[in-house]
Amino acid sequence: MKKLLYIFILFAFGANAQSISNQVISSYGLSAANGSAQTDITIGEPVIATVSDGNNTLTQGFHQTLLVITAVYENETVNNYQFYPNPVNETLNFSYTNSEPINVQLFDVAGKLLLSKQNVVNNEQINFNDKPKGTYIIKVTDNKNYELKTIKVVKN
Repeated sequence: MKKLLYIFILFAFGANAQSISNQVISSYGLSAANGSAQTDITIGEPVIATVSDGNNTLTQGFHQTLLVITAVYENETVNNYQFYPNPVNETLNFSYTNSEPINVQLFDVAGKLLLSKQNVVNNEQINFNDKPKGTYIIKVTDNKNYELKTIKVVKN
């Protein structure tokens, strides 16, 4: 009896199979058309193929249409910085061999700026007496704000 009921419900409401249309899920895409041609493009397709008939070439798949080149600042003196003692108890000393002034920033592990010293010329000290035990980050930059060195300092 249940089988007849199921068959009746299927025919009464219509039995339709699922159909899946062609689709692409991507981060970006667009379609363009004129009177004689149409093109669809998406970013992030995993397959790349190139087909040519001698006169025309078609490349499909991921296209890098916008190439951005970022300049990399090379600093020759990045290894001339010394921080001691590490781990530190009271005072952290640092020195470097360049004559250019630098900026020194002290952060806690949460990223909160605790100390900032501008135009440091050579030997300098950071007092850790008022700081709790833990891990700190020191960031050294030049006057153009280029990062020269980042170190982890532990206070005992």
